[in-house]
Amino acid sequence: MESVFKHVLRYPEEGWRPDLFNDSEMQNTFSMLDPGMVLGRMFCAQVEFELQTHLKQNLSPNGGPTNLPWLLRYLPDDEWNVSEVFGMIRQAARKDGVLRQMEPGMEVYFEKIYQEVDERAVNKFIRKLKNAAKEIDRRTLLHVSAPKFHQNWKAIIDECEDPEVTNQTVQEGAKQQWSMVIGLEMEEICRNLKNCTVLQSGGGHVLLLLDTALKGKELEERAKTILKKISEDWKKKDRGWSPKLWATWEGSGVELPFRKKRSVTYDDIIRSLSLEHAGNKQNREEAVRRWAIFGHKYDKRLEGDANTLYLDVISLGEKCWGKNREVGDSGHFENEKEVEYVCQGCKQKSTSDFYGDTCDFCGEIRSCVPTRSRRKTVEGFNKSRRLTAMIESTFGMIITEHNPREILSMGGDEMIAKIDQGAWGRIVEDVEKHCRKLYGGFLGELEPEPIWWAMNLHSGVEPDQITSEVKDSLREVNRDWGSRFVQPMFTNLTTISDS
Repeated sequence: MESVFKHVLRYPEEGWRPDLFNDSEMQNTFSMLDPGMVLGRMFCAQVEFELQTHLKQNLSPNGGPTNLPWLLRYLPDDEWNVSEVFGMIRQAARKDGVLRQMEPGMEVYFEKIYQEVDERAVNKFIRKLKNAAKEIDRRTLLHVSAPKFHQNWKAIIDECEDPEVTNQTVQEGAKQQWSMVIGLEMEEICRNLKNCTVLQSGGGHVLLLLDTALKGKELEERAKTILKKISEDWKKKDRGWSPKLWATWEGSGVELPFRKKRSVTYDDIIRSLSLEHAGNKQNREEAVRRWAIFGHKYDKRLEGDANTLYLDVISLGEKCWGKNREVGDSGHFENEKEVEYVCQGCKQKSTSDFYGDTCDFCGEIRSCVPTRSRRKTVEGFNKSRRLTAMIESTFGMIITEHNPREILSMGGDEMIAKIDQGAWGRIVEDVEKHCRKLYGGFLGELEPEPIWWAMNLHSGVEPDQITSEVKDSLREVNRDWGSRFVQPMFTNLTTISDS
């Protein structure tokens, strides 16, 4: 149990299960959206939320890093005990908080690890956290990602030639499978990198803490080496290919293009992922069964064709990583520049995202990589950690309360599922209520804003018709919804056809 709670307090890894006690590869025992991982991430977020004032005052009054999961990931496993964290909770958690309400149960069911520790032991633990915070503050952070998911997926599709692979059903299954496993595989590869620590991972984004402080050309070369290592490890897997990769840091960033073995064709990539999706149907069904322990509260399943629920987070990347916003037609930006974009040709920085377009400085069509301040990177991963707990718990709630007929995809920030006709409205209302509850807890510091796109697709309408252009067309229509968390997407307001 000590090991389980250590994983929870360090923010559970992608695909983690509480019954895994060794270092076996996650995908060999992968449990999609395991309740233990989701509840663990929620608990971790709540602990951090309730202790943050205490940690800031004791670890870094001048504004350094106080992210408890990062500090615990940095500390060697044998240098801290779970009881010390719980001692800090008893000492500093909010009197009216969620953690206080959990204390009686913790004392009964987890007595051994919830044992009382004296104030001296807690103070000694805090000193260890303070030293860890100093080390993290002096070292370089590297944000590694597999970016531009939809654009890069389209580039692969455009190279396919086999009529069997160009089938829409095959391509949709392949895309859904890749969206579900990319974060898991990337974190596993990064955990095996030398001379760095994975502070956080999720949705194809990984924050690495390098073993020292680097700048300039030395940092750029180190970043390129890390990307090549990740790419090579991905190619050595059964896949035989690696997606486009970015490594960014304060002031600059580099890109490594899509790579594959010569023996692997684009048709092979799609075909293999499509077969995986079909073969992993049991995993998706297992996810439903694992959530059944919380009980189902749904009406008797209806006869007839199923509709498709499409639930997707609105601009999750912008919510976490920022985007420069223009004011009118003047070209000026609100507040500070959140992001700059580094041309991968001339290395000049622009305030505009010209990815795949012409660089204003060198006049060439180039890729560009975003760069942010260290503070913005830290803020982005902090927000991502809490939003991920919200997203995954929303999926779990839908499974528990509405028991979808079939889960087609639960990757990163979207859920696609077959549901009974008429169930969509109840699901939307429950998602709305769930978000309200979490904003009363660990999301309390975030400004309430629309979070979800939700669409009800009738039988015969495929979710691949929901493009970014369709979503953009609804932004103005839905603007007057104010602070509601769910934005319904009605097909009659879009270019999506029911025929």
